[in-house]
Amino acid sequence: MARDHWPRGIGRPRQDRLTTDNMPPDERWKLLGAEFKDVCEWAILDCEDTPGNGNTPRHILTYCRNLTPAIPDNPMQVVIHLQRFVKVCKLAPLGNWNGQPDSAVKAAQILILESHGFDQPFRVQQAALNNIRQFILAGLGDPETMVYQPCDTIHLRRRVFTRVRGTSVSTATAVNLTYADDPLRRAEKIKHAWHVDARPVTGVQREDGKVVECNYIVIPPGDFVDVCVGTDRDEPPQRASTRHHRLHI
Repeated sequence: MARDHWPRGIGRPRQDRLTTDNMPPDERWKLLGAEFKDVCEWAILDCEDTPGNGNTPRHILTYCRNLTPAIPDNPMQVVIHLQRFVKVCKLAPLGNWNGQPDSAVKAAQILILESHGFDQPFRVQQAALNNIRQFILAGLGDPETMVYQPCDTIHLRRRVFTRVRGTSVSTATAVNLTYADDPLRRAEKIKHAWHVDARPVTGVQREDGKVVECNYIVIPPGDFVDVCVGTDRDEPPQRASTRHHRLHI
């Protein structure tokens, strides 16, 4: 596993004894293969009934034990574990939003990760993410050819706002922003059109191995982190002759 390639065992939780040798056979599906063909063996790009922030349906990546024409009754959304060092951490509830209503659709929370010179585990996980992107774009019929180009950082983004729709029930899950979150109450002014439906969950590992929840502000640049990420895709407004997908991981 990629986590075992980090120095001094920093990639392994203190109470975790699981290895590829003692992993139960029915748990091996949790290992992400190193090649694109491996992703094709277990992944399905599923379409949700609820549209995304644009007018096109949302697509999520789900796991299927055996690919068949019929999608499983209870498909599981794929969650990927990544481990790296923090370069930039902007996980405030409003992310990089500048407070302008017309920029709400682009507002995002951002986490940029780097290798800190430990290239082997970094490249392995980076290649796996590239395979995921390639699979999703291929499933959407994106004409762009995906070419793997190694770089020193990986950018993770999560959209801050969810569009409020007349038929949507998601407004019931809207987060109550505090004064510290939004001192100028700018998000309050656009709540009829946009709302924040979740906060990133962050935690730290104690000496006894237990992970306890904490505020995101305790994660400075240079910290080693274990991040759980999913995938999301939307198709922003564009000319009829072009097609572009914005993929969030």
